[in-house]
Amino acid sequence: MKGLPYLLLFLLSYVYVVGQNINVNPDSPDTSESDDAEDEEVYELNEFVVTGEEDEGYYSAYSTSMSRISSLVKDTPISMSIINEELMNDLDINSPEDLAFVSASIDNEPNGYSFDGLRIRGFGSPFSRYNFFKRNLPSHGYNISRIDIIKGTNSLIFGEASPGGSVNSVPLRANFRENSKSVGASIGSKDQVQQTINFNQIVHDNVAIRLMGVTREQGYDNPFKEDQMDGLTLAATVNLTPKTQVRVHLETMDADANMPHRAMKDKTEIDDDNNDNNGYQGILSKAVFTDSETDYEVPFSPDWVKYLPDQALDWIIKNTASNANPITSRSDLYDHYSAVNRYNYGVVSGFDKYSRRKGYFNTVDLDHSFSEKFSLSLALNNQFVNSKALSRDAEGSVRVRDGYDSRIFGSYPRPNAETIDSEKYIKTYWTKSDMDTERFGSRLALAFRQKTSDFNNLFIFGWDTNFQHKKEKFYDQVPVGAVGAQVGSTQLPDGAYIPRGRVAGNTVTGQFRAFEYISLEEPFTADRSILQFNEIIESDLSEPLTTLNGTPALNSMDAGNFTHLAPYGQAEWALARETDSEIFSNSFWVTKQGRFLNGKLNNLIGVRCDIIDINSSFRKVFLHGYDPGYDDGNNVKSDITYVEFNPSIGALYWLSDGIGVFANYAKSIQPPTGTERTPLGDIAPAEIGEGVEAGIRFDLMEGKLDGQFAAYQIVKENDNEFGYSDSLLRQIYPYAIYGQTHPELYNSSNQLAMSTLPGRRSIGDKTRSEGLEVDFVYNPIRGLSILGSYNYTLANEIDELHPLVDNPDEYELFGRPDHKATLVARYKFYGGIYKGLTVGVAQRYRSKSKQTRFDLQYDDNGDGTIDRTDKVYLEFGDEHTTSVFANYSVKLGKLRNSPKLSLAIRVNNLFDDRGFTGRENYGLYRESRTTSLTAKINF
Repeated sequence: MKGLPYLLLFLLSYVYVVGQNINVNPDSPDTSESDDAEDEEVYELNEFVVTGEEDEGYYSAYSTSMSRISSLVKDTPISMSIINEELMNDLDINSPEDLAFVSASIDNEPNGYSFDGLRIRGFGSPFSRYNFFKRNLPSHGYNISRIDIIKGTNSLIFGEASPGGSVNSVPLRANFRENSKSVGASIGSKDQVQQTINFNQIVHDNVAIRLMGVTREQGYDNPFKEDQMDGLTLAATVNLTPKTQVRVHLETMDADANMPHRAMKDKTEIDDDNNDNNGYQGILSKAVFTDSETDYEVPFSPDWVKYLPDQALDWIIKNTASNANPITSRSDLYDHYSAVNRYNYGVVSGFDKYSRRKGYFNTVDLDHSFSEKFSLSLALNNQFVNSKALSRDAEGSVRVRDGYDSRIFGSYPRPNAETIDSEKYIKTYWTKSDMDTERFGSRLALAFRQKTSDFNNLFIFGWDTNFQHKKEKFYDQVPVGAVGAQVGSTQLPDGAYIPRGRVAGNTVTGQFRAFEYISLEEPFTADRSILQFNEIIESDLSEPLTTLNGTPALNSMDAGNFTHLAPYGQAEWALARETDSEIFSNSFWVTKQGRFLNGKLNNLIGVRCDIIDINSSFRKVFLHGYDPGYDDGNNVKSDITYVEFNPSIGALYWLSDGIGVFANYAKSIQPPTGTERTPLGDIAPAEIGEGVEAGIRFDLMEGKLDGQFAAYQIVKENDNEFGYSDSLLRQIYPYAIYGQTHPELYNSSNQLAMSTLPGRRSIGDKTRSEGLEVDFVYNPIRGLSILGSYNYTLANEIDELHPLVDNPDEYELFGRPDHKATLVARYKFYGGIYKGLTVGVAQRYRSKSKQTRFDLQYDDNGDGTIDRTDKVYLEFGDEHTTSVFANYSVKLGKLRNSPKLSLAIRVNNLFDDRGFTGRENYGLYRESRTTSLTAKINF
C-alpha cells in the first residue's frame, strides 16, 4: 500500500513528540490567549518573503507577486487574488482546478490526465508556478502556505506566461516561531483516504527544519476513475547572519491517475442523408472533408439530447426522412445514445489506463541585506519529471461508429453506404508514452530603495535563466510482424510499420496497427477482456470479423494483406515517434515601484527582455524507421531564437482614503515547448499577449471591505488553445503554394494529408478576451469573513486568422461562459459554548455556454440550390455548485503543551447537481456529492 511509509512516519513522529515533551514542565499552565495561531505561518522580516501578519480571515494584505518584494496589495496597480492558508484549509484546496471555486477569473478545463487544467480570463494557463518557478510536477496543498492568482498580461516578474494570468504557489517554510507537530487523516465518500504529517522543529537559534508529507487516494463516480499520490518535503531555514537567510526546499512527488477519456463523440453519422455519393451531409458528426467552419462531434450520450434546439431537430428529421432508418423524433436520438451513461462514459481504456508522473522539485533561496537601501535575492531550482502513460489512441478511442466507407481507394468524397441497425462500436488500439523533463532555473534580483519625504522609490534589477531538456517517446501497439515488413513491393525501413502512401491516403488498417473493435452492447466491467491491456488483438462485436480476400477485417475499410502477420492476433509495442528538445531562456528585467504624495499615487514601471533559444528534433519512426545515426533528412530539426521586449506600466491613485482608480498596460510571451510543430515542420510560433486594464480599487469601512472593480482587454497571437480544424489547415496550406516544396504532405488528390503532418499549429490567429470583474473580501465583525468574485465576459472571440482563410468572421470560439461567480462565507466562534467551531458555505455559478454552432442549410425552392443557412447554437445548462464545511478545534487538556484536536467535515456539491455539461469542444458529466471527514492532532 502506498500509504504504508507514512504510517511508519506517523509512528516515528509520535515517539519523537513524546521524547520532546519530556523536557516540558507538566505543571506548566496554559497561558495562551488564543488557540488559533499554532499552525499559522510566521514569516521572517525579509522583504523578499511575504508576511501574513496583517491577514484577517480571507483577507491578505501583502504579496511578493507584483515585484518579488513584499508589497501592500491594495497599493499595486495590477489585479490579483490571494488564497491564503485559512481559505485553503476551509475549502480543502489542493490542485489548480480547485481555484475555480474561489476566483471567477478562473474556469477549470479538465485535460484528461491531471488536475492542472485552467483557463484565466479566457486563455489557457498550461502550467502553474511554485516559488516563481514553472512546475509540471503534480502539486498538493500540504506544502503550500498560500496561492497568488495574478490576472492579466503581466510577465514582468514571471517571464514566460499566459496573457490571461498566472498562478504561483508560495511554499510552506520552516520557521522560528515554535516547535510544532501535526498528523492528520481524512476519509470520505468514493474511497477517499488521505494522511498528512507536518513537523516544524527549531534545531538551533538560527536553524529550523520542517518535514511535510502526504499520501492520498481518491475515487469518483466513474468506477474506472481514480488517482493517488505520495509527496514528501523537507524544508529548512538558516539565518547565516542577521542580514542573510538561506531557505531550502527538497520535494519528491509520485502521482498516478486513471482518468477515463474526457469525451465520447458521435462518429456514427446517424443524421446523414440517403445519398451514398455526396459524403457526409449531417450536423452531428464531423465530416472528414468538409468546408464547415465548426469542428465538432456531439457527445455520445443521451444526456445532451435535451439541449438540442428544436430547429436543429426538425432539420435532422427532414434530412433523414428518406433513409431506411430515419430519425423521426427526439426519442430516436435518446435511443441511439442509450448504451452510454455517466458510469461508462469514456472508459474504453478500462482500469489499466494510467498517467504516472514522478519526480522531484528542489529550490534554494538566498536573501541578503547589504543595508537599508540595498538587498539581494538569489534562487536556484532543479526539477525532474518522468511521465509514463498507457491509453488507447486519442483519435479513435473517443469516437463511436456504426457505419463505414464501402470503398477505401479513389477520389473524395468516398461512397458512404447506410448501415441499418448496425452494432455501435469503437475502433482503437493501445498507445503508451515515456517522457523525461529536467529543468535548471535561477532568479537573481537586486533591490535598491530611494526614500525622501516626498517619495519612496524601489528599483529592482533582475536576471532569470531557465534551461529545459525534454525527451519523449511514443509507442503504438502493432501486429507482430508489422515492423520492418515488406508490404507488396515496398520494403519498410527497419523500425517502420506503415507505408507513407497508406498514411497519406488515410487507409491505415489493422495490417499496420493493432486495431480492436469494442462493442457498446457489452457491459463495461473490469473482467471484460477487451478492456484490459494485453498482447492479444480482439473484437467482441456480436458479428465476427469477416474475411475479405483472406484478410480478417470488419469491412473493406480494414482490408489488407495480412499473410506476413500469421498467425494474426498477437500484438507488440513499436516505437512510433520520438522528440528531443532543449530550451534556454535568458531574461533581464528592471522595474521601478514608486510611492508619491504620501501614498496617494503608486506606480509600477518596468521592462523585460527575454532571449529564448530553442533546439528541437523529432522523428516519425513509424514512417521512416529508426534513426540511422546520420542525417537522412527525416530527423526534423529546428533551431530558433526569440528576442522579445515586454513592457509593464501601471499606476494607482487614491481619490480619497477608501476609493482609488488604477490602470495598467503590459505584454507577455509564452514560447513553444519545442516539440510542437506547424504542418510544414517548423517550430510552432511563440504566443504573444498584449493587455490593458483599468478599474476602481476600494478599501472601506476601516479596512473591513477591500476589493476592486476592473475592466480588461487582452489580445493573444498564436494561441495554442485555438484548435485548427482540417478545413482551416487546408486553406492555409494549399497544394498550389506548398505542394512543390513539401510533396510528402499531400495525397494523390492534392489534399493535405492530415495524418502525415508534423504538427497542427499554425500562424496568424489573434484571439481577444474582454470582460468585467469584481472581487472583494468583507470582514464586518471578528470571526465573519466573506469572499466574493464575479466575471462577466464581454467577448472571447477570434479577431484575425491567416490571410488565406475564407470568411474568417464565420469562425467562433466555443465553451466559454459569459458569467462566472463565486461566494465563500464562514463564521468562526471565539467564545461561548461554540468556541473553536467554524462553519461556512461556498457557492459557484457558471452560466451556460455555446458548445457549437449548427449551420442548417435550406433549399426552400427544392431546386437543389441552398437558399439560406441558419445558424443555431447548442448550449448546455447553467452550473450551480454549493459546498458546506465545518471545523472544530479543542485542546485535549489544560496544560500549555496539551495536544489539540481538530475535526473538519466538508460536503462538496451539497445539492448533488450532477448534470451533463460542456467545456471547450467536448461534453462531460459533473461529479456528484462528495463528503469527507478530517481529523488532525497538533502537538
